[in-house]
Amino acid sequence: MSWSKMGRWLLVGMVAAVGASACGGRGSLPSGSEEVGEPFGGSVSFAGAAAFAGSAGKPSIGGTNAAGGLGVAGASSFGGTFSGVAGTTSAGGFGSVCTPGTAFCEGNSVAMCVGPGNGYAIMDCGKGQRCVDVGGKAYCQDLICKAGEMLCDPTGRFVQVCAPDGGGVVNKVDCGSQGQRCQAGVCRSLVCQPNQLFCDKTGVRLCNGDGSASGAWETCGALQYCDPVKLICQNGLCSPGQPACNGSIATVCNGNGSGYVNMGVDCASQPDRQCVAGACLCPPALADCDGSVKTGCEANVSTDPDNCTGCGLACSSNHMAKRTCDDGCNGSCDDGYQDCNGNKLKDGCETSTSGDVKNCGGCELACSSNHITASCSAGVCNGACSANFNDCNGSKLKDGCESDSRSDSKNCGSCGVVCSTNHVKPTCEAGACSGACEGGFSDCNGDKQKDGCEVSSSNDPKNCGGCGIICPADEACSGGKCGGRLTFSGIQQDLPVSSLNGWTQCFSEVYGAANTGLDVVQKLCQGSLLMLACRPLGSATLQLAAYAPRADVLFSTGLGNDVHAANGVSWYYGDDQSWGFAPLGDAVTRNSCDTQDSSILAEGVDGDLRLCWHTGGGYLQGGWRCGYDDDLNVSSAYERLIFTAP
Repeated sequence: MSWSKMGRWLLVGMVAAVGASACGGRGSLPSGSEEVGEPFGGSVSFAGAAAFAGSAGKPSIGGTNAAGGLGVAGASSFGGTFSGVAGTTSAGGFGSVCTPGTAFCEGNSVAMCVGPGNGYAIMDCGKGQRCVDVGGKAYCQDLICKAGEMLCDPTGRFVQVCAPDGGGVVNKVDCGSQGQRCQAGVCRSLVCQPNQLFCDKTGVRLCNGDGSASGAWETCGALQYCDPVKLICQNGLCSPGQPACNGSIATVCNGNGSGYVNMGVDCASQPDRQCVAGACLCPPALADCDGSVKTGCEANVSTDPDNCTGCGLACSSNHMAKRTCDDGCNGSCDDGYQDCNGNKLKDGCETSTSGDVKNCGGCELACSSNHITASCSAGVCNGACSANFNDCNGSKLKDGCESDSRSDSKNCGSCGVVCSTNHVKPTCEAGACSGACEGGFSDCNGDKQKDGCEVSSSNDPKNCGGCGIICPADEACSGGKCGGRLTFSGIQQDLPVSSLNGWTQCFSEVYGAANTGLDVVQKLCQGSLLMLACRPLGSATLQLAAYAPRADVLFSTGLGNDVHAANGVSWYYGDDQSWGFAPLGDAVTRNSCDTQDSSILAEGVDGDLRLCWHTGGGYLQGGWRCGYDDDLNVSSAYERLIFTAP
C-alpha cells in the first residue's frame, strides 16, 4: 500500500505566514496539487487555537499544548519560537515537527512522519483491521476475532471472550475445572473421553479428539458383546436380558450377553425337572398335572387320554369304543358312528353315519335331494322319488332320482326303456318314444322304441313314399316313387346319378381312405344287386359304373389274373388283393390292382373302362384307378361308391 497514494498531508510547522491572520480568520492555500508529498505554495493561517498535545514525540491534532509539543495559539503569525521539537525555530524560519520514519495511531489510521520531519502522511486501516502502535511504530493488523465473541482456547479447557478491539482474547470460564470441555464457546459435558476406545451396545467405539462424538471401531455381531477390559468383540454366552440356563440354574442373561445375573433357581432340586430357556420345566411329553413338587412330572401327556397333550385335556368318550392318546386324542368309534369334525377331544365320534343324510355311510357323504325326499338307513341313502322321476342309475347318494321318465329317451316311461336311434332322432314324450324320422325313412310298425324308423320309404316297393304304398310287381321304388328300375349291361360312362331309378347308394368314401372292413361294406349294402362306381368327388355324374347280381360282384377270383363274367362285365374280387372290373373279354394284370393300359403299364386296351380298388387283410384300402385316372391311393379328389337294388 503506497503512502504517496493512500495518505494525505498534515502540515504542522513548515508554514509561511503571508499577511496577517486574525483570530477566527482563515488562511488561504494557493492553487496546486493536494496529493501527498506535494508542498503548499502559499501561506496558511490557523483559525482558532490549534495545538499538538500528547506524549513526547506523539502530537495529537486539535488538542492542547503539552511538554515537548508545538503549539499555535490565538490569532498570530509564525514569527516566534517553537519548543518541544529538537532545536528552535526563529521568526520567519522553518523547523522539523517529527522524527522521520516514526508513526503512531490516529483512531484506526496510521500517521507516518515523512520527509525531513516536516509532516505526517495518514493511512486508514481496511475493514477487518485495527491500528497497532508499538514503540514508535504503527501498522494495520488483521482482527483475530469479533469483539465480544465467545471462543475456545486451543486446548479446549477455557471459554474465551474477544477483546473490544478484536485484537486479542481473555479467558473467561475454566471448563476443565468442571469436568467439561469448551465447544463452540460454551462449556459442554464430554460424550466420551477424547481419543479413547470404549464399549457401547453396538460394539467398540473410538472417541474423537474433543470428546464430543465417537465412531465405530468394531461392530459386534448379533451373538457378541463388547469386552470392556479388552475392548474387543467377544462371543456371548446368552441373549442379553433374556431368561437363560446356566447349567441346571434357571436365571437371566446379563445386559451384554457375557454372563448371567447372580440369581436363579436350581432345577436339579425339583424332581423330573430340567432347565429349558431359563425355566424349570418338565421333560417333553411329561407334565406336572397334580401341582405337587413331590410327585414331579407324573403325567405323560403324549399317551394319557385324561391329560392328552396337556393337563386336564381329557379325550371325549362320546360314542368312543376305546379312548387313546397318541400326541392327540384318538381311538376307535362305536359301530355306526364317525368323527366327522376331526375333534375327538371335544366330542369324540359325534356323527351317526347310519342315519345322518349329510353323512350317510361316511363323513360328508350327503344324500342327494334331487327329486327325492332323502333318508339314510343303515348307512345307505334312500327315499321316495318325486312323481314321474326314477333312480335309474341306482345312486341316490350321487344324484337322487335323476331320470325324468316323461322325457328321458334312455329311460322312457321307466328305467332301462331305451328309444331306438334307427334312422330317427329319438325323443321321449309323456313316457313314450317319439322323434322325427330321417328323410326317406318311415316308422311303419309304430314302434320307435324297438326299431325306430325301420322302413326305407325311398326304395321299399312295399312302402314306396310312405307306409303301405305298394309298387306294381314289375316296378321298383326309387326316390319314394314307383317306376321301372334302371337296367343296363356292360360298363357305363358318364352316368347321371339322377337316372339311377330303383337304386340306393349304400356306401361311399374317397379313394385315399383305408382300412374300411369289407364285412362292414357288405353289411351296409344288402340288396340282391350291387353296382360299383367312381367319380370326381361331388360330381353329379358317375365316371364309370357297372352292376351284376350280388353273388357275381363278390365272386372270389383268388390272387391271380382270373376274372368272373356277369352282365357283360369281367369281375374280380379278393379280400387280400383287389376288387374291380374290366370290359368283358379283356385281360387283367392284378399287381395288386389291374394296371393294364395305365400310367405304369402300356400293355392292354380299354384303360378308360377299368376300375380297381386295393384290398388287404379283409379291408378296403386306398386307390387305385377310375379309368385312365390312376395312382389315386391317397387322393381325396376322387370318390368310390356302391349302390344296391332289391
